[in-house]
Amino acid sequence: MKIFFLAAAIYSFCFFTSEALAQTEVAIEDVMFSDKWYSDLDDALANAEKVRYLDLSLQKLREFPMDILKLKHLTHLYLPFNYFPSVPGEIKQLEALEELDLSGTYYLNSLPDELGELKNLKKLIVKDNMLPASVEQKIKNLLPNCEVSFSDHK
Repeated sequence: MKIFFLAAAIYSFCFFTSEALAQTEVAIEDVMFSDKWYSDLDDALANAEKVRYLDLSLQKLREFPMDILKLKHLTHLYLPFNYFPSVPGEIKQLEALEELDLSGTYYLNSLPDELGELKNLKKLIVKDNMLPASVEQKIKNLLPNCEVSFSDHK
């Protein structure tokens, strides 16, 4: 009898987990293949009013692309694995921004205090970079209502 209940529990878990994953995958695909998701800055600028997601991962950017600031409706900005050393204070112009991913931007050595002015920012990912350990607490103080993910500092 115990084996039956265990098998039923495992089946239920697998069924509901796979169903939830399928729904999540569909939701991600809906966004990624919609007219709101861009991975090319020029295309995004040509459709600035529509852009909600911009993914410039692995673009070998040596400086923060200031043209991003023209995307006033941008909610998710992904800039992992680039080479720029800093984010400009003007980032505060992206008032709709909810998520900012700077992970793997190894040469990043400073973040502006103006990040604290992004009142809609819910998630900041800042892993694998050259930021000093002291920056982590400063940023967390500036963004008390934001989930901030830093690398483990040694």
